[in-house]
Amino acid sequence: MLSQPSEQRKLQEINAIYEQAESKLQDAIALLQEQIESLTQQLENTYQETQVLEQELIHTNRELSNLNQENQELYAGQQKLTLSQARILAQSLLNQGKPTSEALAKLLSEIYQVQVAPEEFAQKARSSSLLDPSIRVQQARIFATQHQLKTQFNELKTLFSKLGETLDDIS
Repeated sequence: MLSQPSEQRKLQEINAIYEQAESKLQDAIALLQEQIESLTQQLENTYQETQVLEQELIHTNRELSNLNQENQELYAGQQKLTLSQARILAQSLLNQGKPTSEALAKLLSEIYQVQVAPEEFAQKARSSSLLDPSIRVQQARIFATQHQLKTQFNELKTLFSKLGETLDDIS
């Protein structure tokens, strides 16, 4: 058998080791608690940022939806008559034997949904407004603008679609 002083020494060593281990465990627990608090705070901050971003996305989606609606209304307003309908109308006007200026005015009025007077097409001596270079420049600008609007409309439509997909992914 071991003597009592030897057993006491071993017990003291075990107690010292136990106290050191307990101290280290308490330090580790305190560190882990701090990390948990820090991570919880980060999670809350990230959640709040996500909420802000989600609100911004919802707002942007509404704006895009409104712009898309406006573009569709503008586009629909420009295309009241299809090409085949315009051809049928033009043929009908020609078959009625109306003067060319009246037929053109009626055709353009139907296509663009604006009133066009037949007098606008009265012939002028060699200086027809259709041959006027400034009119050609204006026409080119109008066609370029129309092309840009169609391109922007398609881009907005694509963005709107992507935004919808993003919102679906978030929810």
